[in-house]
Amino acid sequence: MRDTIQKSVITTHVTGTVMDANHNFKPVEVDFIGKVSETAAIRKIRRTDNTFNLTSITTEKALYKMPISEFVEHAERNENKE
Repeated sequence: MRDTIQKSVITTHVTGTVMDANHNFKPVEVDFIGKVSETAAIRKIRRTDNTFNLTSITTEKALYKMPISEFVEHAERNENKE
């Protein structure tokens, strides 16, 4: 029987700048879970700050692992029988 559960997760790292009230540019970093396109990232960030300008966008894939007993302790139980 397996002792651990693992999942591969892609994270998209976005860096850029936003303009403050004094017209100074301040650096901003935002992470999204999953693969997000450049256009989608800009659109999502500009919903909260329309002055965002993209500097870079990168994706990273990492493998996460934890004991099954810990997973059961923290996970929400789904009673649906599908």
